[in-house]
Amino acid sequence: MKMLKLIGNRVAIEPLKPTQEVTPGGLHLLPNLHRSFCSTDDEFQYRVLATGPGRQVKARKKGLPSHFEKPEVLAGDRVLVDLRHGGLLHDFEDGSHWLIVDSAKILMKW
Repeated sequence: MKMLKLIGNRVAIEPLKPTQEVTPGGLHLLPNLHRSFCSTDDEFQYRVLATGPGRQVKARKKGLPSHFEKPEVLAGDRVLVDLRHGGLLHDFEDGSHWLIVDSAKILMKW
């Protein structure tokens, strides 16, 4: 896996591969159609690969140090992302495509 050092509240994600499940009775479910909370396409489902340190929050009182507020997602989480406003696409030599987005674009994780 490539080493990424993300800055701020950024998250590196990659699209999930379509899954095909087989029920115990032998029925084949089409990719991700059994999930009612997601689109029938996999266009919004991603896996988190790396996260930045978080956004810097200034202290409310004078004299106190500022601190980092960590993103709510961790590497390996599956997330639902709203990419209507875009993200930074990064292509690697091995053909993998990762997106770098702000963690505020993540709608939910599971």
